[in-house]
Order: sequence, then C-alpha cells, then structure tokens
Amino acid sequence: SFRDFCAYVEQHQKLDDLPQGFVDQDDMSCTVLFNLGDQNLPGHGDDKATLKLKPTAAFKAMQQMAGRAHKQADLAEWMEDWHEFITVLDSTGEGMPVVQKIRTITIKAQAERTSTETTFGAQRSSMDSIEAAHAEKQPADLLFLASPYDGLEARTFTLRLSILTSEPPVIKPRWVMQEQQEEEMAQEFKDKLTAEIGGLCQLTVGTFALGQ
Repeated sequence: SFRDFCAYVEQHQKLDDLPQGFVDQDDMSCTVLFNLGDQNLPGHGDDKATLKLKPTAAFKAMQQMAGRAHKQADLAEWMEDWHEFITVLDSTGEGMPVVQKIRTITIKAQAERTSTETTFGAQRSSMDSIEAAHAEKQPADLLFLASPYDGLEARTFTLRLSILTSEPPVIKPRWVMQEQQEEEMAQEFKDKLTAEIGGLCQLTVGTFALGQ
C-alpha cells in the first residue's frame, strides 16, 4: 500500500541518521534503508522498508488483452466484463456501442483480373483483397480508463483494434504509445514519493545492493 509505506517511513525516523531511499522506476518499487549510514560511519543496511506497487485488477486485465490476438467471442466477453472502464470509438472518432459489432464481423473477398493482349505477347495480372467490415460502422479504438497502480491517478489507455482476416477472424488490440505511458507512470510514481516522503529521506533513482 502506497499510503501505508509512506506512513511507515514517517514513523521510523531517526534524528541522527537520515534514511536513504532508492526508486526503481522500471520495477515500480522503492526501498528505504533506515540504517545505511554514510562513508565515514557505514551502517548494517538491514533495517528497511520496501514498496512494490501492485497493478489494479482493471489495469492487469487490460495488459493481458493488449498485444494478443483474440477470438471474437473472447474479446466480446472481456468487454462485457469490463464495460464500466471502456469507451469505444469508430474510425471517425465517434462513440459507439461495440459489443454487438465485435460479435458480428463480415469478411468481404474481392478479386480483380486484368488481361492485356498485344501483337507481341500477352500480359495477365491478378489482385485479390480481403476486407473485414460490419454492416454499419466498425470499431477502431477502445479507450480504457483506469488507475494502473495503487496510489497513482486514473489515466486513459488506448487499444487500437486490428482485424486479422483468418478463418475464423481474430482481433488484436494494440496498446498505443505503450512505452510513453509506462514512462509517464514511472515518473508519476517518483513524483508522488517525493511529495510524500521526500522531506523524510534522501531519494535516489536507481537500485542499491549491499556489498559482501
């Protein structure tokens, strides 16, 4: 718990030894050592508290769906389960009810043939195209609004839908700007730690391991 961790750090202050905190932004964790000491008087470094943010159930569910191909029924059921977090946009950016559209996908196959006859020879070409469409509009983006981790603010994640025209067709949601949003969440984590316990301990971005 983010709040419990900050409260614990506040309650375990030592007047003669400022705690040292290390923020691992990749792991979304923070470790505070209360008896690390300094170069002149090193401590044992065994009195510590560690916070590792736990993803919320909604964010974890979104992560599990992103980047994988899913059957129509599986994606529709997932959307029904998490409909409170989801807004659906079509290709023009307008909102739409999506579950019914996800359940009904029409595969259109078109074939085009070109034949050219000349005095010296003949040339023939063919072009086949397969298109996935709905009777009406087609969903393009899923906007998933949720708090990713305990202690962080809610944010909107965009899942862009791609329809793979296999038999049967499958749908692949892609997390748009995933790395950028992961960096933003890591920065928010550090900023919130700084605001809560920055005056109680010295925070450093990185990890620390005691020497042998």
